[in-house]
Amino acid sequence: MKKQTSAKAGVFSCIACCSAGCYNKIATKEYHMLTLIQCFDPIPLKNIIGCLRLQPEKLIFLGKEKVMQASLPRYKAFLKSKGIRTEIRLYHVDTNRTNEILKTMRSLTKSEKECIIDITGGKDSFILAAGILMGEQNIRIQKFDSKSGLTIDLDRDGNTISGETAKLSAEELIRLMGGIIHPEFEEPSKSYPIEKIEPLWRFVAKDPRAWNRNVSVLYEFERRSASKKEIILSKKALSESISGYKEKEKTFVKLIEGLRESGVIDDMGEKGLFHYRYTDSVLQEAVKKAGNILEMKTLFEARLIKKDGKAYFNDCQMSVTIDWDGIIQDQENYTPETRNEIDVLLMRGVTPLFISCKNGSIGEEELYKLNTVALRFGSPLAKKMLIATDLEDRNSMSGKAFIQRARDMGIYVVPNAAELSRREWAEELQKAMEN
Repeated sequence: MKKQTSAKAGVFSCIACCSAGCYNKIATKEYHMLTLIQCFDPIPLKNIIGCLRLQPEKLIFLGKEKVMQASLPRYKAFLKSKGIRTEIRLYHVDTNRTNEILKTMRSLTKSEKECIIDITGGKDSFILAAGILMGEQNIRIQKFDSKSGLTIDLDRDGNTISGETAKLSAEELIRLMGGIIHPEFEEPSKSYPIEKIEPLWRFVAKDPRAWNRNVSVLYEFERRSASKKEIILSKKALSESISGYKEKEKTFVKLIEGLRESGVIDDMGEKGLFHYRYTDSVLQEAVKKAGNILEMKTLFEARLIKKDGKAYFNDCQMSVTIDWDGIIQDQENYTPETRNEIDVLLMRGVTPLFISCKNGSIGEEELYKLNTVALRFGSPLAKKMLIATDLEDRNSMSGKAFIQRARDMGIYVVPNAAELSRREWAEELQKAMEN
């Protein structure tokens, strides 16, 4: 026997209740009592974007019962975290059968006082059913436009529905997509001035490949210091414990001089010792790994971009470690799990920009890693970007083939970040977002 699909028989109801306060209160009295009808989509962001903007009284999904029920707890938790009080109802329909979808829509539009049909997600059969219904009734239909970040009214007048663009933080996006961000890195405060990292960036940008080599020497020396903020090293002890010390000492001395001139350290040199102190924790973090300064430069430049007097990106994160299963395990019961680190993750509205920052050589596997993570946690709406300080042989046949391969995968490539001016940084980040 086939399952019934009427408005009464087909519903599997769940209420996502939360606190009275609402995040981003853009719902007007006109929208407050409305019902939003959508075809359930495999991509969570498509299912939730309309609810974020309109905060309706009811959100009705049409789709396969088992699939919808499996995702329901995630949506309940998400709406609760956003302070949105919306009743979610699930109606089982065969999404391949236009007539079945249309029958359910007709029943719903009769039983609900005010409806909007959202065709952002779902199959063509759902869009076809919505179009037929629009020919029969004065029904409102909308669709989220990822390029503009706006929800477009697709019925009679084609007007944009009023209200601000919906916004998600990087953490909210990853949670919605079924993952979780591990809090492994404390990024620089938003009040930290970019001018403090600029001298270090200019020092690194002079010769990015040399920087990669030199940072390994810095680590080899510093790990022998008892204190990590104030470094004290005996030259005699170093010479006895480090292989090839004479050559490495030359590199280290040159590096220390560059860091001192860049304002990263205060050199307190004493006879027979390397003795210096980092001027602050942000600059110390910038030299921990070869690629950190490039990530920081990207983060700071993204934070500073403005459009119409407002921040272009609503959230900027660096060194983002994503846990694929959305569960943070305790140390006692730890089992191996899938994690990926995204160098920089930027959000504009609900659209993410996943950025891979490379200060050294790059293999084609990096393109696949970036593409995989962006598709898994950003959906097809995600933008992707590769920033390289000096992409080797970018003008050779192999270099051009690499760049073309990245473009074929939808990855925007900046091959010469070390040469960019501040204005050009802003332009490249915006181009990648709007690519």
